[in-house]
Amino acid sequence: MDEMLVISKMTGIAVQDGWKPYRTYDVLHQLCNSNHLRELQAASENLGQVWAEEMIELLLCAKDEV
Repeated sequence: MDEMLVISKMTGIAVQDGWKPYRTYDVLHQLCNSNHLRELQAASENLGQVWAEEMIELLLCAKDEV
């Protein structure tokens, strides 16, 4: 990323998946909601976390309202 100047020369908000190296750059960060949904789905299916399905529904409803 440094050699290609992917993030170091950017302006605006970096929408990203939470990969830790992205946090070393001094830009505004936003986590991608598609990644949130995948992680919540995994928590529901693999860990039996009931709240994760409720959070998925909340995020999708909020998206529809926006």
